[in-house]
Amino acid sequence: MVSLFMDEMRTVGTGEGEGELRERIEDIVLQLTGKETIHQMSALADEFRKRGGRPKTAAEYKKIFAERLNALVNSRLAKLQAGLLERDSLLVPGARAVLDFLVEQGVTLVLASGTDEENVKQEADALAITHYFGDRIFGARDDRKGFTKAAVVKQLLSNAGYEPEELVGFGDGFVEIQEVSHAGGFAIGVATAEPECRVVDKGKRRHLVAAGAHIIIPNYSGLSEWSGFLFDRDVRVLAEQSR
Repeated sequence: MVSLFMDEMRTVGTGEGEGELRERIEDIVLQLTGKETIHQMSALADEFRKRGGRPKTAAEYKKIFAERLNALVNSRLAKLQAGLLERDSLLVPGARAVLDFLVEQGVTLVLASGTDEENVKQEADALAITHYFGDRIFGARDDRKGFTKAAVVKQLLSNAGYEPEELVGFGDGFVEIQEVSHAGGFAIGVATAEPECRVVDKGKRRHLVAAGAHIIIPNYSGLSEWSGFLFDRDVRVLAEQSR
């Protein structure tokens, strides 16, 4: 997404240095991470317009982004099907172990993504993680109705009958962390520096802390170090004080 922003901005002749422009764009993208893709594309159009250009529509930008993203995804899926990639190499390190652990603890799992729902479900199947969530997989829809992460949180706390203290959210997006935190749940910010996914990305950390993350992790590998935060209320308080 940052690459798309950069490519478009270069065509309008912003006058900004490469580093300055990239920093601005990364801030915009990180601020909107977790929302449906169309929101980021609207932001791209706005930034283009601010610099005196005549932007494409958000829908046109989304189509371009989807084509670029699908090319990458399809390449990886092809390698996966050919046995050239292992499924877990396409997951954030430690993710499957965390999913197994949560299922063993009797936790109800929900997957919510700003990516189009059809693609989310396809990729979940390819990565063999659909069974962890069942029919609780949600993504963006073309009509922009029926899905927001705020709606998912609200549904869990009202229709499903869960209490705020029973809610734990994992995410690398500002939106989901903010919604879980505001609802009274425990928000775990996954500030993964891609593509290695081994250390904390400082920019992501800044945004996730601002969104209300109670703790920050670089990936899911250190389960034994932070799993206590999930079920011990006193430990959660300590985590919030020292995030």
